[in-house]
Amino acid sequence: MLFFILYVIVYSVFIPAVAGSVRFKKHSPSSRALFYFLLFSGTVDIVVLQFTLHNINSTPGLHFYTVGELLSLSYFFYQIFNTGLKKRVIVIVAISFVILSIINTCFFQSLHQDNTYTRSLEALILIAYCFMYFDQESRIRQTIKWEKKPANWFVTGLLVYFAGAFFLFLFSNIITKLSYSTQNILWGLHGALQIIMYLLITAGYINERGK
Repeated sequence: MLFFILYVIVYSVFIPAVAGSVRFKKHSPSSRALFYFLLFSGTVDIVVLQFTLHNINSTPGLHFYTVGELLSLSYFFYQIFNTGLKKRVIVIVAISFVILSIINTCFFQSLHQDNTYTRSLEALILIAYCFMYFDQESRIRQTIKWEKKPANWFVTGLLVYFAGAFFLFLFSNIITKLSYSTQNILWGLHGALQIIMYLLITAGYINERGK
């Protein structure tokens, strides 16, 4: 049953990926950027699932995945922010994050430990970007309905996931010491947040196709 749930969570990425692949060339730059993130995230999740099924430790890969996730989503936000200052901030933060991740792996949390420091920091950065986007939108006179703007769905999905999973990232090393049943519940919550994110992103792509 547990492996079935894992399969459902991991392969749910195909829902937004398929939706985003339709009329791909006509999508906005930000929509294409998010599609690349889905490909990256989905591929890594499928590989990690195979590692789990074969009892192979995938923790070292999480350090590299965290950096890749931050960079790919930074590119997405780079596309939707409308000022040069915000774009420069994204570039500076991305470079700083890569440096901090290297320092964290070398001196604080080795490849064989969950990178709770950088994973939590990544979540905070992306949550901040989500709020920056909604603040940007609140200052613009809107000519279309909220639900007709794909980026609104995309950012809402990301905010739901990273805000909801922040404490799971922060305490993941502690969670691994809890009972097996408790771990299943907590990581099941993480999986539910991931599926919600994918469904919201799918809604964004559907509205993109309807434009």
